[in-house]
Amino acid sequence: MPPLTLITRWAALAAATTLTACSTLQPQTTPIYNDLEIAASSTGKSPEQTATYQVLAGEMAAGRNQPGVAAKHFLSAATEIKDAKLAARATALALAADDVDLAEQGAQQWLALEPTDATPRELLLRLHLRAGDLTGSLSQAQALAQGHAAGIEEGLRAVALLMRQETTRTDAALVVMNQLIAPYSERPGAHYAMGLLALGAGQSDIALSAAEQALKLDPSSDEAALLMASALIKLNRLQAADEQMQQLLAQSADPVALRMGYAKLLLDAEANEAAADQLRKVIAAAPDNEDARYALGVLELKQQNLDAARVQFKALVKSGDRRSDAAYYLGRIAQVEQQPKAALSWYSQVSGGNHIIDASVRRAQILASTGRIEDARTLLLQLRRQFPRIELQVLLTEAEMLTRAGAHDQALELFEAALEVYPDEGDLIYGRSLVYEQRGDIQRAERDLRSLIEQDPEDARALNALGYMLAVHRPARLNEARDLVERALEITPDDPAVIDSIGWIEFRLGNVDAAYAHLQRAYEQLDDPEIAAHLGEVLWTMGREQEARDIWADALARAPDHRVLNETVERLTQ
Repeated sequence: MPPLTLITRWAALAAATTLTACSTLQPQTTPIYNDLEIAASSTGKSPEQTATYQVLAGEMAAGRNQPGVAAKHFLSAATEIKDAKLAARATALALAADDVDLAEQGAQQWLALEPTDATPRELLLRLHLRAGDLTGSLSQAQALAQGHAAGIEEGLRAVALLMRQETTRTDAALVVMNQLIAPYSERPGAHYAMGLLALGAGQSDIALSAAEQALKLDPSSDEAALLMASALIKLNRLQAADEQMQQLLAQSADPVALRMGYAKLLLDAEANEAAADQLRKVIAAAPDNEDARYALGVLELKQQNLDAARVQFKALVKSGDRRSDAAYYLGRIAQVEQQPKAALSWYSQVSGGNHIIDASVRRAQILASTGRIEDARTLLLQLRRQFPRIELQVLLTEAEMLTRAGAHDQALELFEAALEVYPDEGDLIYGRSLVYEQRGDIQRAERDLRSLIEQDPEDARALNALGYMLAVHRPARLNEARDLVERALEITPDDPAVIDSIGWIEFRLGNVDAAYAHLQRAYEQLDDPEIAAHLGEVLWTMGREQEARDIWADALARAPDHRVLNETVERLTQ
């Protein structure tokens, strides 16, 4: 079966709206100025004039999405007039171009011009780690730790947190940290920093040993105790972690904050029951603790405890900073309970926070599902205007909504308009092919899918969609359809949509046993109504009619209006 959904992660889109604006110009391979032109234009000029030419060329290259070219120009300008801001700009552009050598040159120049600025040192530390340069890494780490305004122990902690970000170089980072803390073995903060880094690197044994040493030097350190508990949790020694925390809680001046920290550690380790127990104790001691109520509500929702989750979110929606988030989750609960009016009401109260985009999309989808297509489109238009950076994703959502509603003419019109703005966008071309197919225009649908395959022969989605479409609408081309889907299966062997397609083609070719094996596997991976329709039909053909009826009944209970499922059941049972 071809996947219909075009939008996958609205949470990521919500985060994307906080990014700074960037150029929408297409990349251009030809530099605006080459080195000879710059040299000629700057011959005999003062450093300031030469730098002006370089900055101009750099700005134009950046505007044309040539960050590597731009970085070289800005670095030349910085060298001419000794400007740290230009060196910083050159470094950022080099990183955007993924030019590590140029980024290091920029950061070195930046540091030379601003030796007290920690930022270029931090960049150099990370660049040295990536390159496996332990000596260079240690040199920068020492300077950062020793120059920290809050003292050496805070400096060591800051370096540990910085090196934790280089997740592919954890072994090198641990070697550097071990050498870095060697002169400070009598300081508990040094061992805490090592434990912090080791925990992030997945070396829980090292983290536990470091935490124990930190506590030996400073038994009153809550941070070291929490680090120790975290390491014990990672090692699945939950009882030992709990004993550690009970001792700490008995002597803590702020047990509520400590329990919250412990609950977060448990949540990170997916010890959900233990985390929920700690959160409930926090709420009992501090009923106004919004963070605890929110965390418990999300946890209860994750575990499908809807009534318990509703209690927490309703307490939050009355006041405080979590009102919008609470309203969003109350809308989600109403949707699960199939109460569209209540869900719309809750989603309309989401006026900010991380869920404002998803709440608007869900409102639009509910409006569309209840026949209010134009209201849904108006809402999505407002969303596009409010968040122009996600215009494409909202257009795709709107087009999918229209397609699902059977408004094929409107969907096609929207796709055509969007492709005027984004002419090579694969999701738009793919979505338009689905509309063509549903309109019965198989020739145009095939043309779109083949254009995607020409652009990327490894496009499993397009290969699968074309193969499945041919199997359904062009039965004389079943062998060609199987070849296409088999190519998709080689690329994505665990995709249930592709497994369903190959199973359905095998069934159409008369290979019932092979079809059953594929479809059973697909259904186990994805409880989808179309897969249920196909698997049920194969079972029906095999004489296992009651099993087929059971699968269909279960699928119809969840998707009573699914076209393929209903057509299959009616065709075989009436």
